[in-house]
Parts: sequence; C-alpha cells; structure tokens
Amino acid sequence: MDAKEQNDEGEQKLKYLNVDISSSLVGDHGMKSFIDKIFPRTDGGVDKSSKTGEQKINLQTFTLSARMNLLTPFSISYLFNRMVEIGKHNNMKYLQSTKSIENLVDIDGNLTTTEETVANSTNNKEAAQESEELASDIPFLFVHSLDIGLNDIGMHGSEISKVMDDADVTAQQRLFFKSLQVLIGSQTSCPNTLRMDSCGLGPPACRSIGKGIIDGAKVILDEKTELEDSIEEVRCHKKLKELYLNGNDAIGDAGAAAIAAALRTSNRLPKMKTNSNQTTCQPDSLLPVLEHLDLSSCGIGDTGAEALALAIEGSPGCIKSLNLRNNKITDEGAMALGRAIKISCKKNRSCGLVELDLSNNPKISCQGVTDLAHAFGNGSIKHLSIRSCSIGADGSSALGRALVHLASTNVLDSLSKIDISGNMLGTQSKPKKSTAYSASLLRSKASASFNSHMSFIGNKLKKGLKDVGFDMSGAISESDDDQESNNYNIDERATSRCGIRAFSDSIIDELEESLKDNNVDKNKGNYGDDAEQNCKKILIGLRMCSLDDGASDSLAAAVLAMKENLHTDLLVDITMNSAIENYESIIALQHGSQGSWTELLDEMSTKYTEIREALRIARKRAVEELNNAAARDEAEAIMSGAFYNNDEDYSDYYDLPQYDDGDNY
Repeated sequence: MDAKEQNDEGEQKLKYLNVDISSSLVGDHGMKSFIDKIFPRTDGGVDKSSKTGEQKINLQTFTLSARMNLLTPFSISYLFNRMVEIGKHNNMKYLQSTKSIENLVDIDGNLTTTEETVANSTNNKEAAQESEELASDIPFLFVHSLDIGLNDIGMHGSEISKVMDDADVTAQQRLFFKSLQVLIGSQTSCPNTLRMDSCGLGPPACRSIGKGIIDGAKVILDEKTELEDSIEEVRCHKKLKELYLNGNDAIGDAGAAAIAAALRTSNRLPKMKTNSNQTTCQPDSLLPVLEHLDLSSCGIGDTGAEALALAIEGSPGCIKSLNLRNNKITDEGAMALGRAIKISCKKNRSCGLVELDLSNNPKISCQGVTDLAHAFGNGSIKHLSIRSCSIGADGSSALGRALVHLASTNVLDSLSKIDISGNMLGTQSKPKKSTAYSASLLRSKASASFNSHMSFIGNKLKKGLKDVGFDMSGAISESDDDQESNNYNIDERATSRCGIRAFSDSIIDELEESLKDNNVDKNKGNYGDDAEQNCKKILIGLRMCSLDDGASDSLAAAVLAMKENLHTDLLVDITMNSAIENYESIIALQHGSQGSWTELLDEMSTKYTEIREALRIARKRAVEELNNAAARDEAEAIMSGAFYNNDEDYSDYYDLPQYDDGDNY
C-alpha cells in the first residue's frame, strides 16, 4: 500500500495498492475466487459493508502481480473480461459526475455526447437515484499494472497442451486471444503496463495484441469541432504504454511483424501542453503508440528486425524504447534499424527512438555497428546497448568517431549512454596465479630434483647427438611446464588489432582532423562559472572487455581530449577487467575529468601519448624500409635480367632505382 487518505465522512480511501500473489500456486480456481473478491460487482448488487455499518474502502488504482501461479487461458480470460466490465462501469460513473464534458465514450465503449448518455440513463428521478446509489456503492477501480508472467497462457507448444484435447486447447486459446484484444483495445480498462514474459505466446497472441492496439487508438473526432475540444477525451483515455513479451521464443519474425504493423498503422493521440493552468493540444507532436516494448529472447531474426525498422521509419516516434536483446539478429537487421532511426530523426527530431538494446546478438559485427554508430552520432538514440556482440576494431573506431560528432553538435543536451561491454576489445588477460595445490606447481616441485640429476645426462646426450649430426637445441623442453609455455606462448588476440586502442585513437584523430579543418571550437560548451555543472556527459560501458593497463591509459587520453576540445565528460566504466592492475585508474575513468582524479588521468594520458608517438615513428620507419626493400628487389630483378641476356644493351640499366643503403651498381 503506497498512499492512504480519509475524506470528511471518515471513509478510508486507498489511492494506490500493490497486490502480489506471485508463486502462490493458486491455479485457475483460486485465481477466479480472488478475482471475485477483489473486483466489485457491477450487476446491480449492493455492497454489504454499506448496510452493516462497516468501514467502506474506496479503492482507486492498484497493481496486480500473479506470476508463476499455474494459470491457464481460462482464468486469465476471466480476469481480462472482469477488468473490461469494471472499466465500462467506471466510465458510466465518470459521465454521471461530469455532465459538462462532451465527446466521451459511453458504457459500450462508443463515443457519444454527455447529454445523450444522461438522458438515456436518467429518464426519471427514481432511475437517477438508483443510478447514483449504484455508483456510490461500487468504487472507481483501475488496474494500472498487470503482471502475469511465467504462466502457461499461450499454450504454444507447452507440456499442458500436449496432454489436452486439441479442441479444448483451441477453444481456450481463442477465448484468451479475444479477451486480450478487447482489453488492450478498451479505452477505459487497458492497463498502462502489461507483463506476459515466458508465457508460451506465439504469433497469434501478437496479432491479437496488434489488433487491440489499433482498436484502442481509434479516437473519433467531430469534423466540426476543433482539436482543443478533445482535451478531456485525451486526458481520460486509458492506453497501453509498456509491453513486456520477453522470453516467448515462439514469437519469432511473424509475431514481431504483427506488432510492427500495429505500430506503423495505429492512430496517434496529440500531446497536451499546460501553460498558466490551461491545457492545449499540440497537433504537431504526437504521443508514442508504445513507450517501451520488450521483445528480448523471442527468437527474432533479421526479418522481424526489418519489420520493426519499417515501423520506426514510417511512423517516427511510434515507440520510445525497444529491447531486442538475446535474439538472432545479424548485421542486416542492425543495419536496417540504424538506417530507419536516422531517417525517422530527420523527419521529426523531437520524437524518435530514445533507447535501443541489441545486446547478446553475437552475429552483429562491425558492419552492423557502423550504421548504429551513425545513428547514435546524429543524436537519434540517447541510449544504445550492444553488449556481448562481435564488435572489433573497425566497429569501435566507428563508435569513437560517432562520439566526437555527437559532442560537436547541439543535439547532445544532457546525458547519453552507450554500452559495449562483453565485446573482446582488449588484447590481454591477467595471468592466473598458482595456488598451493595447483597442478602446475605440483609438477614443478616434483620435477625440480629430477631435472637437477638429469641435467648432466641430458647435456651429454645432446652433445653425442650433435656429434653424429643431430642438433637438439631448442627441441627439448626442460619440463612439461616449459613445453606448455612454448605451445601457448603466442596469444591470438595479442596479435590482432586492439579494439579499445582503436576506439581511443579514433577519438583523438577525429579531434585533430577537426582542429586542422577548424570544425571544432575549443571554447565550445564553455559556460563560464557554471561550465562544470552544464558540461555534457556521455556514459560508456566497457566491462568484461579483456582490457589491460595500456588500454586504460588510451582511454584516459581520449577522456582528456574530449574535455579539452569539446567540453564533454566521458564517464567510462571499465570494471570487471581482471587484467587491469591499477585499480585507481578504474575509479578515475568512472569520475572522468572531474575533481581530484584529473592528475592521475594526466599521467595515464602522457604515458599513452609517448607510446602512441613511438608507434607512429615506428610505422613511419617501417613504411620507409618497405619502400627501400621494394626498390632493392626491383633493382636486383633488373640486374638479374641483364646478366642472363647477353644481347641486350647494358646502357639501359645505368639509371637504376636508388635506395638508402649506400650500395652502387
């Protein structure tokens, strides 16, 4: 219970109530009894508490959680139908108390005028008195949030459906799909938050949800009235805002396409703006169809992702937050989403997709991340999460350039987040320390004395073999540990390009190029005394990326470069990287260039800058040596051809390519 009030008559009024019967194993019959108790009667019955003098409780809004209760479509359909019935009664009660409001829905869910509704329900004084008594006995009730997850509701390939008759399964599924569509389409009963995760739902349930979303958005306005006349209608409209369908792996591309079609074609209500106690509608700014949609772990591939991309592109701002974590999306789906987000942002920057989660889609690599980085750099997405994918150096470089572009424009107003944790962007891992009972240490101790005794024999043996023509130097290891060390001396990741250094280098290089082209003003974002308070911030997640101390030094250089040139703080989270031994650097990067950690960041940045300069010189020398080697090979080829062709005139070879070793031909 969150809030409690008492009116002048001493009536106890509960504004908010949280009801949680999760994991109670109540079953269908227990759930039906619970529904009958908690929901009031609307068939003309009178509350007995008002007759016996007991204290009457007027319940307004509550949340209901009934997770993991062995519920089937039978009890859930009963719950949905009762919620719709209560919503219709609430609407009638509201109509009776607000006679001056026009264009409201009647008890059947159809739009009508208040005068017509009141005339139909109050033909005489006796009918009006009975209606008022009924309205006072039955309280106003609205289920704000409904959680029925982890119940076998959809029966899509479940164990229960296998032991039931096909006719019974089909009948219960149809009953559930119909009640689900009616509930979501109800303008007076639909909860704001609906959770149906891991419920065995498939594409048919998604089609019912899509139809319900379209039905609930059908707001009929009189052609002769202005848009401001529908303010009360928009205010009283109950609509679904957050939908959680995660864990229903049978949804797949077909289910995602059904929901995407509803998002694209559904009508949108205008936003309301309040100024000086006056509420007006904004026809140019529309409310989203859904504020949050969770389709994680639903078996969605590129086809479903492309369908959602079409919805985002065709109806900008139809959804605010989209979770597609742990699906089967590849680069094609990620690229489609990135392009759609950029196009929708160009159409209407004020309303668009704010948060996108594509984590744990291992087939998303650098190619797909590049388009997502462009969308993030344009300010189209505020929060981007691509954890545990297959991002490499090229993808991290694209993200680094996107950060610079984002900070150099005016679209970054407050805080943005990007999380690329779980991608192997580093090159080293911390060596495991041997314990007192480790196999490596035991083998080392056991073979220490043996090696000392066999050293003399081994040397004599190798000398004898060498005398007869066999050189065994380097072929025999002193112990099994040495042999194991020789076998695994080369780390494949160590020979590859470091993704996090590519990320930092792309930021530094992009800033240097922008300074050369005069595209970056060093005073940009300087707010005087309030500069630190108004500084732009970008949160970057780099947990479990196999980073080492060198990678943290490169990040420090990028953090200071962004702060110095664009007055933007990069707050980097590099926890859970076991190879980092300097734990103070972890704390310093989390705080960014703020407070007392700036000095440590300067030391780390200086260290990396020196290494970066040494690498630049080494690359330059390598290029020069490569050019000299190519010239030397060309000269040798020319001279070799001249020696084997006696009839050829040698005067053609006097002008040979020159190189820097001082030799003359």
